[in-house]
Amino acid sequence: GNIKKGSNWKGPTKRGYDKTEKSWADYRSYSSPEEFGEDYYNVVGKQKNFSAVRGSRTPQEFFGRLKSAGYATDEDYMKKNGFTSVKDMVGIVR
Repeated sequence: GNIKKGSNWKGPTKRGYDKTEKSWADYRSYSSPEEFGEDYYNVVGKQKNFSAVRGSRTPQEFFGRLKSAGYATDEDYMKKNGFTSVKDMVGIVR
């Protein structure tokens, strides 16, 4: 996963090119998928600006709210993360 560094991040980063925004940015770097999952939860699950995302009942609603909150800027966010259909996401959002 990719989470941009942000002003509060004190951990390691990696520089990467954001194809959607056509700019270089610093992204948070993790030592394991579990570490990413924990940070993703802390960002989306706890930060005030993502409160609407937490009430999502369907994968479509989840990704729509995530995009509206400013997390996902790519129109093909769901597809590029390996989800070719909404069925692929069932169980992950819940």
